[in-house]
Amino acid sequence: MKTVAQVSSELIPELERVLKLQPGTVTMEQLAGSLKKIGINHVVDAADAHVAANGIAEKLLAAKAAVSPVILTNSYAAQQFLKAEFPGLADAFCFYDSSLSLFGKLGKEQFAQGDAPIKTFAFGPVGGDAAEAEKTGCVDIAVNARELARIMIRTGSMGGLDSQIHSKLQFPVANYNLLCYNFCDHFTGSET
Repeated sequence: MKTVAQVSSELIPELERVLKLQPGTVTMEQLAGSLKKIGINHVVDAADAHVAANGIAEKLLAAKAAVSPVILTNSYAAQQFLKAEFPGLADAFCFYDSSLSLFGKLGKEQFAQGDAPIKTFAFGPVGGDAAEAEKTGCVDIAVNARELARIMIRTGSMGGLDSQIHSKLQFPVANYNLLCYNFCDHFTGSET
C-alpha cells in the first residue's frame, strides 16, 4: 500500500501551539520528514490544490457572469447549508471541487502504480476536512493538528522534523480544465 498526504500550511502554527513549540519552529520540510517517519510515502503541499481549485472557480465565474446573483463556493459545509436553507436560489449556486476533493482525485491518479492500493490523508489545522472526507469519501483519512501531535508523540516521530518534502503533486492544467468543463456543462449546458 502506498500513502499520499496533503498538508496545509495552516497546520503548522496550530501544530506548534498544540506541541507547545515556539512559533516558527516547524517548517513544511520538517513536517514532511516527520510524516515520512510515521509511514507516509509522499507529502504534498495543499497550495497546489488551492491553485487548481481557484482556476476552476475563475472559469465557473466567467461562465456564470450573465447570471445575477451568483453564489460561488467550494466549501462542502457551505454547499450543504445553501442546498438545505435556500433551495429557491439553486439556479444561482455555482459549486466546484474543494482543494481536498481535487487532491483526493488527482492524488490517487498521479501516484497509482500497478495494483497497489493508495490511501490518501489530509492533514489540516482543525477538523473541518473530516466532515467532507466522511460524507464524500474524497480522501481516506482526515487528521487535525491535535490528532497529529498525539500520533507524533506516541510514535516518536517528532525527531523527523528535518527532512525535505518528498514529492510535489502537480495538478495538470488539462485535468482541472476537464473538471471545470464538466462543472460548467452542468450549469450552462455547454463548454466554456
